[in-house]
Amino acid sequence: MRAYRETRRKKIAVVAEDDDRVGSLVEELLKEIGFETHRAADGVTAINEILERKPDVLILDLVLPRLRGQEICAMVRKSPTVNRTAIVVISGNVEADSKADLFRLGADDFVSKPFQTDELTARVQAVYHRAQHRAHTITE
Repeated sequence: MRAYRETRRKKIAVVAEDDDRVGSLVEELLKEIGFETHRAADGVTAINEILERKPDVLILDLVLPRLRGQEICAMVRKSPTVNRTAIVVISGNVEADSKADLFRLGADDFVSKPFQTDELTARVQAVYHRAQHRAHTITE
């Protein structure tokens, strides 16, 4: 009998956040729950990282230099190569109707700044597991 060894791809996250303190904190939290992280401090770099890394999860601030988070969210959902990436938006001062627009654009979840670290990690894990379940259901 041949030995079976399960090979698992590492969980990948892109953190699109221009505030260095917040971005570093989010990266550290994601690493603690098993993600390889890649950081982008502006929207154009974020799109490049997303297309290159094909992340499982995108942590997306709305207010980024060079390209706003809403545009990034829409671009990810329209791309056939990364449209299954789970998107968690983190932002402050967003009105209820703006949140609804984000969900229409394809965001999976929203976390207000300032955020509780355990809430953010729980939400990231939840959207990651939902996305994995959808991917397995589609391929079966």
